[in-house]
Amino acid sequence: MAGRGVNRMEDPVEQEKIRRGPHAYSPVDGKHGAYIPIEDPKRDGGHPAYVPMAYPKVMDKTPKPDFADFKNKKDLGRDPYIVYEEAVQAWDGQISKSIVRNKDEEEAWLAAHPEPKEKKAKSA
Repeated sequence: MAGRGVNRMEDPVEQEKIRRGPHAYSPVDGKHGAYIPIEDPKRDGGHPAYVPMAYPKVMDKTPKPDFADFKNKKDLGRDPYIVYEEAVQAWDGQISKSIVRNKDEEEAWLAAHPEPKEKKAKSA
């Protein structure tokens, strides 16, 4: 008979909510273990709470080329799939060049790539 495992948690739903947040896993009261929420980043032996990093950041928001834009074009003179792959590679290089690793690089990128005036008017 296959083992079903032992579940000795008082409230698995509450434990799952804690597990998905900042937590520390530690055995308690003879059980396999429990997820203890961390309110203080230095609590429980210095386990820090998860803090999303600001950098690296992708600055260029150009969408990836869509194959549907290439598959019905007959004037390309080549296989549309090859043209699409080349467009994706060019897009990937453009996105890779827009990755910044700190505030200085971000400010330099924004200075070199000003936002178009049409977008500013629409977003305001």
